[in-house]
Parts: sequence; structure tokens; C-alpha cells
Amino acid sequence: MTTRSFSAFAALALALLLAPGCGTKGTTTDDTGTPHDTAGDTGDTGNTTVVPVWTAVSLQTSASVTGIYASGQDEAWITLSGGTAELYQGSTWNDLHADVGGEDLNGVWGAGTGTGATVVAVGNAGYIAAWGSSGWDITDVGTPNFEAIDGASKKDLFAVGWGGMYSNASGDWTYVNIAGNPRFNDIWYNGDVGAVVGEEGLLGLYLNGEWSFTQEDQRRPLYAVSGTGANDIYAVGEAGLVLHWNGKTWEDISPPTAKSIWGVWAATSSAVFVVGNSGLAMERSNGTWTALPTGTDKNLTAVHGTGVNDVWAVGGFGTVLRYQP
Repeated sequence: MTTRSFSAFAALALALLLAPGCGTKGTTTDDTGTPHDTAGDTGDTGNTTVVPVWTAVSLQTSASVTGIYASGQDEAWITLSGGTAELYQGSTWNDLHADVGGEDLNGVWGAGTGTGATVVAVGNAGYIAAWGSSGWDITDVGTPNFEAIDGASKKDLFAVGWGGMYSNASGDWTYVNIAGNPRFNDIWYNGDVGAVVGEEGLLGLYLNGEWSFTQEDQRRPLYAVSGTGANDIYAVGEAGLVLHWNGKTWEDISPPTAKSIWGVWAATSSAVFVVGNSGLAMERSNGTWTALPTGTDKNLTAVHGTGVNDVWAVGGFGTVLRYQP
């Protein structure tokens, strides 16, 4: 990949990531009230001393960008705290405000491109906003919050949060009864197989129409999950933790960083991108981790793309970045 042309900078970034100053996790809130991990927030990024390989297309806002759906070339949908959604087309952001009472929107799923795309966003207070030709169709299922949504089509989606899991496969949003009432942070689901992650190291797999659950050995929080198939799933979380499901077991493939990782996107079976605390961005290609300097110290919360040469990352204070090697 052309990322290798940045190998010198990547090596320096990795060295800086391992420098003293990386702390343990602490949770605080930014100006928007959005929870953030403060581990290593200052003094260990090195992002201002190396050449960024990302281009900023950020919004001028104090709101946190919470979710991203890269729908096509030069086009992406994002969700933000405060109930805002935006569509980027060409070089312009278009406000597609959803009437969810000012509640945060925390995640987005989509299919297709342009304003005719099928897009569903989820957020606090149980709000689900589905984009249509006349705007957003709002549903409130009454659960405390939704953190993420994923699926194969508009009629085959799972939405998850600390209030549990819901499915719309029956035509309506219905609660999926799971023992223990786990607190979910993210879901990946392609219509056949799926995975969820959450608090206390929660790891869930959806195989043959059934959910099964386990926990990471140290019960560290897991924040995001992505995959390409039943034998290739990635879960990321606290203090740089990256786990890979190979079809038989969850193996630890963590990169050399103590920063917590908030977002992951498996672009292919051999290329996965992660983002996290203090502007952290890395790619694992063919088994090797490479730092991708972002030029920001903002926490990055989600990552998505259309391919290995078109990757988007989003985070605090309107941060939106593009990686196009």
C-alpha cells in the first residue's frame, strides 16, 4: 500500500506513542457532555511533530461527531451530539437536523448514496431516526439509550445500548431478551453473522441465528467492533486493547500503544483501521501495525470508509478527517 511511503513518519509516531506519559483510563466529559477516556490525553501523542497523513474536513462546532457512514466518493453521513446529522457532498456539509428533542445521536448505519440513501441513526432516550424522501421518520422505543446500529438492510438491523438490544426483523423494533441485561457499546452485523461488545469486557457472537456471550479475561471495557466474516472480527477498547476473532478464539493483537481505542473498521480481511484517544489512528495491514499521524489531539470516536484508500475518522469538537493515501 502507499502507506509504506510514510514509513519513516510512522516509525517516529510509534516511538512517540510508547513514550512516558501514557496513563490509565479516567473518564471525564467534554464541553458537550460526551464521555471521554482521558488516558494519555496529553503529552504522548506526538501528532504535532510529525507530518499528518489525514486531511481535515471538520465542522466548526463544539459538538462531538459520534458516528460515520462513508456512503461514496466524497460523501459521508455523520451523527453528532445534540441531535444533529450532517451529509458531506463534494466539499460541503449539509445540515439534516433530526427532531429528537436535542438528545445526542450516537451511531449511524446506511446503504446507498446521496439524499436517496437509506440511513438510520440511533441515540439517547431510545430515539431511532430513519431518513426518507420527506426527511427523518422518528421512533422512540423508550429505552434509556442507543449507542450503535448495524445490519444488512433497512429491515434487518440491530440497535444496541446500555438499555439492551433491539431488532426490527419482525417489522417493528422489538426487544431482544438477553440474560444479565448487558450494557452494549457497539455492534457489527452483516445479515448472517454478527458481534457485539460492551462493558465488563463483554464479547458476543451471533452465529446460526443465536447469540452467545463471553468476557475478556481482565474485563476491560470494549468500545467498538467490526468484521468481514465469521472468522474475521475485531473488538477494541481500553488502553489499546485489540482482540481478533479467528473463528475459534479471541486472540490479542494489540498495537504498541496505551491509548484507549474507540473505533475500528475492518476494510478487508487483511486491513483494519483503528482510532482513539488524543488523535490516535493506526492501520493493521497483513499483520503489521502502522501509525497514521492525524495532526489532532482530539479524541477520535469512530472510523469508516469505502475502501483502504478512502477512510474517514470522526471525533470531538466537530473533527472529521479523511485518509486517502
